[in-house]
Amino acid sequence: MTSKCCLLLVVMATVTSSVMATAEVMSHVTAHFGKALEECREESGLSAEVLEEFQHFWREDFEVVHRELGCAIICMSNKFSLLQDDSRMHHVNMHDYVKSFPNGHVLSEKLVELIHNCEKKFDSMTDDCERVVKVAACFKVDAKAAGIAPEVAMIEAVMEKYLAADISESWPRAATMTLRQSATMSVRVALVVAASLVVVQASQDVMKNLAINFAKPLDDCRKEMDLPDSVTTDFYNFWKEGYELTNRQTGCAILCLSSKLEILDQELNLHHGRAQEFAMKHGADEAMAKQIVDMIHTCAQSTPDVAADPCMKTLNVAKCFKDKIHELNWAPSMELVVGEVLAEV
Repeated sequence: MTSKCCLLLVVMATVTSSVMATAEVMSHVTAHFGKALEECREESGLSAEVLEEFQHFWREDFEVVHRELGCAIICMSNKFSLLQDDSRMHHVNMHDYVKSFPNGHVLSEKLVELIHNCEKKFDSMTDDCERVVKVAACFKVDAKAAGIAPEVAMIEAVMEKYLAADISESWPRAATMTLRQSATMSVRVALVVAASLVVVQASQDVMKNLAINFAKPLDDCRKEMDLPDSVTTDFYNFWKEGYELTNRQTGCAILCLSSKLEILDQELNLHHGRAQEFAMKHGADEAMAKQIVDMIHTCAQSTPDVAADPCMKTLNVAKCFKDKIHELNWAPSMELVVGEVLAEV
């Protein structure tokens, strides 16, 4: 059995439609919520160091432990009427707040559920600031596990939009400068990396463009096949080194996407010509497009067939292709993909 996953495996670099939507909304919520930070700084006693770290709340290395951060969150929440008198979440107001952002309806219920579950874990704590910082740490972990935590690049992209609309005055000057410098640096680094990779005809930027275009039919496949959330998780984490792909239905999703992109023949085998044309249409030169097709074909030939199960066969080919892309250092950055998608919104 020849390849059925074709160039579509590149789409694993991006998030599925639902994950992209929820994470994007979360980036808007984070950016807008942070507008009250400077106003609450003096009221909460937030130190300059913690103030700077708050801008990186979603980063793995940021520890949500400072009591004054909990006080700041209470203050900021009250600015938007998101708490009750006992400093617990006001469910209705939180729902309405999240739904006020573009596509907020896809996130509001899940966000309120996660916060409520975390609040129940620490409800016995009497110090509101200590309790809220515990709830925030719990929420961060659960949001990441649920796949709705935004990438730093997403927040930066949203902030650039706020800045362009002259809303930056609501943010701390140091934080605004940090975000601007970070966005500028990201562009410079991306240009340098792209230039070097073009020389060897293996650009991560090209792979990013392919990922974005391959992702377009993904939501249709999810609806038609009633795919579970575990498939979304696989797509979200696909390019992470060490992440194991074991879900058969993820292979089924890849087959569906390949068919919709019309790069399979009538027997559901890879159509080399159409696959190569598609890659060239979205930024790959002839040599790079041919190399990608050849890698997929090689993986299909070297991967043992699974009796009467094309979905598992495709999943195994996907894992092989992933390994080869990492060996070439072609694996696209999810942050770059997300930033590009947000720039087009």
